[in-house]
Amino acid sequence: MRPDHLKISACVTAGNEEDKIAACLASLTWCDEVIVVDSFSTDRTFEISRQYTPHVYQHAWEGYIAQKNYIRTLARYPWILFVDADEVVSDELRQEIEAEFARGPGEIVAYQFPRMVYYLGKWIRHGEWYPDIKLRLFLKDRGHSAGEEPHDRVVVDGPIKTFPPAPFHLRRCHRPPQHPQPLFHDFRRPKIRPRGKVPLARLGFPPAVAVVQVALHQARYP
Repeated sequence: MRPDHLKISACVTAGNEEDKIAACLASLTWCDEVIVVDSFSTDRTFEISRQYTPHVYQHAWEGYIAQKNYIRTLARYPWILFVDADEVVSDELRQEIEAEFARGPGEIVAYQFPRMVYYLGKWIRHGEWYPDIKLRLFLKDRGHSAGEEPHDRVVVDGPIKTFPPAPFHLRRCHRPPQHPQPLFHDFRRPKIRPRGKVPLARLGFPPAVAVVQVALHQARYP
């Protein structure tokens, strides 16, 4: 059992995720507390979540950033682990976190680690999608969610440690978003584009973007 100052609250925001939420929550049973905030799903997300934790709440959808900041306020413990409802924490990542906490985090206030995405029937191991470094574990009183919708990110005040890439850390099954978003989903689009330049993703071809990224990476790093 971890001492109080090292206890972890796993926080999951969800909306119509009945086909993925069980796997997500099953991968978090080692945490000291699991909290789910459901944005009034019309499927069985709420009922399934109650099978894994008593800390399930419903809160109207206010956006990715606001929803993450809201669930953070519900956590009882000093360390927050943000996990999306379509993500799974691997045994390897759990073991690495537990080993790190057994040694003691010292001055570290946050940890970031690689995420591997399952997309179009395969794990993406190259290109801009891997290693997709995400800051998800942090001290509650030293961090909060910020960014630009729909791309939330955790901002912390203090040193950050990055876990090295591993075969599996945080795993994500990529699927269409469940909440209103822009018409295209380009993870790294700049705020301003030169006139006449239209990304392939806006034309409805995100797979083409992924294929080009993977091909370029494999050519550079065979």
